Amino acid sequence: MGDRTGPLYNLLNRPLVFNVIRSILDGGQVKYISRILKEYDFESVLDVCCGCGAFSRVSKDYTGVDYNHHFIQHARRRYGKGGKEFLASDIQDLDPSTKYDASMIINSIHHFSDRETVAILKMMGEVTRKMVLVHDLIPRENFISKFFYAIDRGQYIRTLSKQEEIIHEAGFSIKSSFHHRTFPGIYMHSTFLCFKE
Repeated sequence: MGDRTGPLYNLLNRPLVFNVIRSILDGGQVKYISRILKEYDFESVLDVCCGCGAFSRVSKDYTGVDYNHHFIQHARRRYGKGGKEFLASDIQDLDPSTKYDASMIINSIHHFSDRETVAILKMMGEVTRKMVLVHDLIPRENFISKFFYAIDRGQYIRTLSKQEEIIHEAGFSIKSSFHHRTFPGIYMHSTFLCFKE
């Protein structure tokens, strides 16, 4: 995985620190993703690289998967009720016979190489009936954004065209795409709604 290491980056492995920084620098995403998903009739959602579980609010029937067991423990304590399930594992360990209406990967593909990202998206396609949602950072040129992007743990922040190329390589067509600037405006994100070709 393409995460940077060291004391500063390892701090972000602590759920409390991660949540505080995310809410200050990159807020409003849960409501944004919820609005998109509400336009479709999804009964079940798989969240790959679910982190601390904040996006579990987008669906009643929700499964979050993340290899970081600290994040998963936090997610289970805070959100693990009423149909919410959190698994401390890799997507490749999921039961392939279990299918989800939609799957999503939020703010995570910039942590993986092109080859790894294609493999992850293909695996998501295998367990998804309807739609795969990909949401990630877009490079920005202003000084403040460039600074925070530089200290992000992921090393693979890609242009829109490169993100589209990887999605197509994984065997998906893009139905819709959006741009989303999160509060307070430091981060810009892309959102792709993808279907298997």
